[in-house]
Amino acid sequence: MRMNCEGEHSATADGVPVLGRTYTHYDDGKISESRKESVTVVAVVPFSEASDDVIGAWRDELDMENRTGDDLMSRTTDYFVLAVNEENGREYVYARSCDRFGTHGWFSFGSELGDEGRLDVNGDLMELWWE
Repeated sequence: MRMNCEGEHSATADGVPVLGRTYTHYDDGKISESRKESVTVVAVVPFSEASDDVIGAWRDELDMENRTGDDLMSRTTDYFVLAVNEENGREYVYARSCDRFGTHGWFSFGSELGDEGRLDVNGDLMELWWE
């Protein structure tokens, strides 16, 4: 599925994080210095090649958002990204979505407390958030 959002990212021409590159992850999606950590991309997976487990976890997240009234993630995505915090070994799975700024955003999801977060692929989330 192709995303239909406006905006550009500097990760790749189409805004996909680069394998092996380190980015900022904001824990719980809260954009602040105290929530920053570094994560390194270890896999970039097109939707069509994602495992049933990843797609199932993503759909579970969408179902939970429907029940709670949250609206962070789009109902479609085209890529999943796996990234690891090399300091503590924590893994995150992100799906590309449209955020409240109308641009692509990368939101992590999962069943463990603290899995949710935001991946800053072009280094400007802090700047955008506080404008």
